[in-house]
Amino acid sequence: MADTQLEDFYQGFYQDALTDFQVDKDASKAQIFTQKIGSYLEQDGDVADITWSEYIQSDIEFAGYAYDEERKLLTIIGSQFFPGEQIETLTKDMYERKFKKMKLFFEETVNTSSPLYFVMSPTDEAVESAKFIYELFNSGKIQRIMFLIITNGTLTRNTKVIAPETIKNLRADFQVFDLKDIYRISTQENNLQEIEVSISDYTDEGLLCLPASLEAQDYASYLVVMPGNVLAQIYDQYGQKLLEQNVRTFLQFKGNTNKKMQITIKEEPERFFAYNNGLTCTASSIEVEKQDNVLKIVRLNGLQIVNGGQTTSVIYNCYKNKVDISNIFVQMKLSVVSKEDEYADFVGKVARYANSQNPVKESDFFSNSPFHKTFKELSERIWAPMSGGQQIKNKWYYERTRGQYLNEKAKYVRDGKEKEFLLRYPKEQMVDKHLLAKTEMIFSNLPYLSTKTNQAFPKFAKQIEDMLEKDEVSINEAYFKEAIAKIILTVKTDNILKEADWVKSRKSVRAYIKAYALAILNKYIKEHEAYLNYADVWDRQDISDDMEKVLNICINVVRSYIEAQENEADLREKFSREYTWKEIQQLKFEIPEKLFENIITEKETVKFEKKEAKKQQAIDNNIERQAFVVKLPFSVWGKLFAFYNANKSLCGGLKEFEILGKMSKGYLLPPSEKQAQILYALYEKAKSMGVKLDG
Repeated sequence: MADTQLEDFYQGFYQDALTDFQVDKDASKAQIFTQKIGSYLEQDGDVADITWSEYIQSDIEFAGYAYDEERKLLTIIGSQFFPGEQIETLTKDMYERKFKKMKLFFEETVNTSSPLYFVMSPTDEAVESAKFIYELFNSGKIQRIMFLIITNGTLTRNTKVIAPETIKNLRADFQVFDLKDIYRISTQENNLQEIEVSISDYTDEGLLCLPASLEAQDYASYLVVMPGNVLAQIYDQYGQKLLEQNVRTFLQFKGNTNKKMQITIKEEPERFFAYNNGLTCTASSIEVEKQDNVLKIVRLNGLQIVNGGQTTSVIYNCYKNKVDISNIFVQMKLSVVSKEDEYADFVGKVARYANSQNPVKESDFFSNSPFHKTFKELSERIWAPMSGGQQIKNKWYYERTRGQYLNEKAKYVRDGKEKEFLLRYPKEQMVDKHLLAKTEMIFSNLPYLSTKTNQAFPKFAKQIEDMLEKDEVSINEAYFKEAIAKIILTVKTDNILKEADWVKSRKSVRAYIKAYALAILNKYIKEHEAYLNYADVWDRQDISDDMEKVLNICINVVRSYIEAQENEADLREKFSREYTWKEIQQLKFEIPEKLFENIITEKETVKFEKKEAKKQQAIDNNIERQAFVVKLPFSVWGKLFAFYNANKSLCGGLKEFEILGKMSKGYLLPPSEKQAQILYALYEKAKSMGVKLDG
């Protein structure tokens, strides 16, 4: 990449992080930058749900950790923050010193005679993390360690590979996640994982394959035999990063592994190939060789599993549990897509079609959900009410993909209009799907899931798709305003907690205190068959004095639970469990009647407003579809007519076919509302089936 592009990106990233620092003075600049970079790391699939808890001594350093229960992989995170606006280089000497301090943290933490958490202060924010890691290690739940440095600098160019080590009889790997990685994630449109698999790392032989396509310029297909041992080892190295994003989300819905597969692996391994549907995978390129006159794959670049995530998971779990999988082979259908600009669309279609014969619904592909398009359009259309002496109206920004806000802001900066962008879309009014998911868990009475993205997001995706299945106009202006009001409530509750002295020593569980306090309020309101006045929060873009008093009452309920605990070192672990929510719900409290009346609204009013919002959304959808249909060139309608003429059973009926025929000949100008709906549906169906309509 051009250095100037990276420098321009960093200027925007740096200023964005400084804005976060101005908002959250409770954290240092280094912590703000580290956690901001960490969110990119989570998106990239390297780790999930980082727990941040800083501990720094002269010879020890620790910024946080992540634990992959499936792979029994512990990631210890350190940070190298450069305070200047210029891009700095992380040299070999720097990262070696940093890794040395991180390794010492781990060794001291798991020391059985005198573990680190014994000598830490009870108020130290990392004491619970140290105790958790100690318990993981001593219960045999860690099989591999990754030491990971997060930095806003760039790794020195002469660093190729940092050699693994053995620490406490465990394999320890080392990785640096730097500014170039952040830039890649922010600017890539196809979310292609840069996974490079050299088969010789796992077996002496390549993967037996058979070409299964005629020569094509854009892709090639192969039928491949994948040994179970090789698949398990590849997954052990890359984890869920190997799975296409939608497959990752879908697998979260599955609570139990496929027992039939496990039985076959243990009792009839030689029949697994015949019984199992196999894998569907994509790659950006491959290398093949002829070995003993047989074609074999020796390298795969950009490998992604788009169907077969559960098969992979079952084989991997057998591998980790020492089950013999040496006779397990899996059939793999591999599509190689050479054109980078077509990769995302191709992978999306392969994932959808490959899963169409399995119990994976279209709704499980949440990245393709109309929710994002509608919510984004609402955010661009709806102006937030002016508040707090504000003289200019602004909007809430919905970031569909990571880095979208920064990239759009950069365009304004280049045109000398940065101030205009920030006035319209203030940084503190930027929302993404993960924030929406965590917030919705609170107000769905699932506060114990609200801080964990890998648990909250799949639940949220399922909720949204269930809503859309019941009513396609359920995402509307009323929904948007209520969603933003909920976010405002979480922010204001957090602000109250930041000022509370009793919370300052419990900073590591502040997010949970906020979640449980709001969940308690939500439950109390429902029990009283009332409805929170979200409209008032939206209109104020703030909370009323009465709402603040109510929030303090709910916060004190959570405080009473905390202060009743014998050992606060386990608080974070307790708050992440459902049983804690059940216990807290049993605590008795009352909100004074007058206060309560001032924060609720009539249910009938809310029902009416939601009904009207659905009507308006239906009108908006119809207008948008009509406009879309009219703008499409006749050549597209000609292609559609040809497709449905050859596949009449897919058209729906004679009426639909006649309308399409008239449109293709230019007889419907413009089509009526009902005709436009039919034409739009036919267009979408053909497109979803892979019919090429453009160009």
